Amino acid sequence: MDVSKLVVDRQKSSRSVVAAAQTHAERAGEGVALLLGADHKAPAVAMIRAMGNKLGNDCDAMVRADEAHTSELADDRGQRDARDLHAEEVRSTLVEVREVVTAMFGADFAAALGFVGNTPRDPDQLVGLGGRVLDNMRQKGTPAPRFPGMCFDATYWAGRLTAAVGPLKAALGDVAREERENEATYVAKTKAIEAYDQTFSQVATYVSAMLAIAGEKELSRRVRPSSRRPGQTDEVAATDGVATLPPVPTPITAAPTPPTAATPVRNG
Repeated sequence: MDVSKLVVDRQKSSRSVVAAAQTHAERAGEGVALLLGADHKAPAVAMIRAMGNKLGNDCDAMVRADEAHTSELADDRGQRDARDLHAEEVRSTLVEVREVVTAMFGADFAAALGFVGNTPRDPDQLVGLGGRVLDNMRQKGTPAPRFPGMCFDATYWAGRLTAAVGPLKAALGDVAREERENEATYVAKTKAIEAYDQTFSQVATYVSAMLAIAGEKELSRRVRPSSRRPGQTDEVAATDGVATLPPVPTPITAAPTPPTAATPVRNG
């Protein structure tokens, strides 16, 4: 299932931040330990990894909502095709009726039936025009034909038009129902993106800060949230590509104590 670019760009940033949270949690924990004491390392590591998991879960929920909306949009293709097919049938029938009525009774009577201006192509307008023509055909009756010997079978043409308009009205109802369903999946997708963006901002800011505490300025920069594009890192927003992270650095260790210079011994 294809995922929209709106979501793909967020996925790239999510992968970068989640990978940093999981891969470099120990490194960040060591930095916290040096700053606050060894007892703070384990809680810091657990917090970083938990926040990475939260972001990953929200990203997955966003992708599922996006896929559901894309699938719903694809489902209504058949209904739209049917609507367009029936609309063309109604239009061609209306054109035939108009030509016959105009030839037999003149343009004034065609206008009295509802044929004014060009025959529309919009399905809703076609249903409206078809209904008006049918009502007027039943109510007005037909005048004497312009030429002797002509005969207009109003029942036949009304039947033809009714048979065409009915399926189009049903198809329009099907499309309208699909549009309501599309709206529901769109709202769900929008809410999922909003939830992801909020989580991303919080998690990326936290992870970036923790890596900065550990002295990992480059890692911190790469997961910093963008101020221009919600749900993305600065790096992904700038390059529109997948952020890459440096290899796992070696753990922080205390600097060795330099050896004490030996005191020279004097003779004598």
